[in-house]
Amino acid sequence: MLPPFDHGIQAGAMSVMSAFSELNGVPASGSRYLLRDILKQEWGFEGMVVSDWESIEELIYHGYAEDRKDSALKGLNAGVDMDMHAGVYLEHLETLVQEDPELLKLLDDAVLRILKVKIRLGLFERPYVSEEAEEDEDAPNGQAIPAAHLEQARDSARKSIVLLQNNSGILPLDTGKHKKLALIGPLADDRHNSMGCWAWKGRERDVVTVWDAFQSEIAPMAEVFYEPGSRILEEMDGGVERAVELAKQCDVAVVVVGESEAMTGEHYNVTSITLPSCQERLIQELKSQTDTPIVVVLMNGRPLATPWLHEHADAVVEAWHPGTTTGYALVDVLTGAHNPSGRLPVTVPRATGQIPMYYNRKNTGRPHLYEDYIDCDDSPLYPFGYGMSYTTFKYTDLQLDRNQIGRDETVQVSVIVTNTGQRAGEETAQLYIRDLVASTTRPVKELKGFRKLQLQPGESQTVHFRLGREELGLLDERLEFTVEPGKFHVWVGPHSEDGLQAELVVVK
Repeated sequence: MLPPFDHGIQAGAMSVMSAFSELNGVPASGSRYLLRDILKQEWGFEGMVVSDWESIEELIYHGYAEDRKDSALKGLNAGVDMDMHAGVYLEHLETLVQEDPELLKLLDDAVLRILKVKIRLGLFERPYVSEEAEEDEDAPNGQAIPAAHLEQARDSARKSIVLLQNNSGILPLDTGKHKKLALIGPLADDRHNSMGCWAWKGRERDVVTVWDAFQSEIAPMAEVFYEPGSRILEEMDGGVERAVELAKQCDVAVVVVGESEAMTGEHYNVTSITLPSCQERLIQELKSQTDTPIVVVLMNGRPLATPWLHEHADAVVEAWHPGTTTGYALVDVLTGAHNPSGRLPVTVPRATGQIPMYYNRKNTGRPHLYEDYIDCDDSPLYPFGYGMSYTTFKYTDLQLDRNQIGRDETVQVSVIVTNTGQRAGEETAQLYIRDLVASTTRPVKELKGFRKLQLQPGESQTVHFRLGREELGLLDERLEFTVEPGKFHVWVGPHSEDGLQAELVVVK
């Protein structure tokens, strides 16, 4: 049950946050079932539970608590050890314990858990933060980010970038051939929004924009020019015209578009997950009025439905909001210094109306007449797990070491992955299953494992996976974990919509 959280606890996590949301009508910060019965008792969690920001007080707004005092009582009973920011524990726990001394046992348990975490963190040996670490983040001579940290940030950012499209192999950019590069778009030189939402202590002065990196990393080998062309949410007087004229004079136009940090993140919602119309018009005008190849870089915090880009852009790169080293990471990918290896952690729909769309959906119970929308194909624009490379990979020889196992037995799955291209690259082999018939309806596919492989041109590696009780089991209608006999489909491939298939039978 709840496998990602279970694995995190087993790996040694000492702090768990109770969510804003509810499960089966009970807000997480008021759920004794989740926090005490499962987390602390069934899983044996010995760390502390901290509320999300004011989530105990927000039990009131869920209609689950009458007032702040009642919310404090329900939070403590549920198993929330620390109240983040709301102050309801500070105001009411003393009175609550006086009214019901039995609550002292729960309070003692909460305090003990918090103290254990503080001891493990060494806070009693070094309880104060140094003045240097707490310096004004806007001070002109503030502490510099260590070089090793910046390199780690750069590596993490470039590994997160996903190549979605690369028509005619326009990428990586060839500075021997592409001597004049146009950089266009409102996010190409935007320090603040490159950091994304919840950057918190991030400092704009530390951010390297795409334009910064074009000047420092590419300008020595090719001419680079910049024109924003548009703002994020509104057009710029003459911006499109200037961008078109610049693109006409260059060999390639790299267009950096997307969302501001304030458009994404917690509690920021939109009714349409398309690009803002002013940015979409900018790209369309560049494509229709020039013959210059267009490479679109997306910076966004949610999946964007961009079917026009899929049809017309020469290349599309999903960068998300890459953070402090935005420019360096993108130049690494665009020039081929780093072969893109990111994979989509979400499914990208073709249109807003397809939401919700996710790879591990349930099968429809009415497959007869209308499998697609009347006005749109029901398939995703880009599937979960998808991502391209500057090389190519081939999967062959999917094998199960046996095709039939008992409910408590395991099967070994193997496949050969070969780099069939001309560059070294990293591939992510993904293992999916489907339980064909079960006592509760099952998803059409479930990711059960993945392996990352570094392969030289022409090199092959055999990838091994294991399927056992944990991977093949389900929660029945009584919420009891079990492995049921029956047939399973097993796939291994590059993403959720592609792969080699085998069949496994589980017997009693």
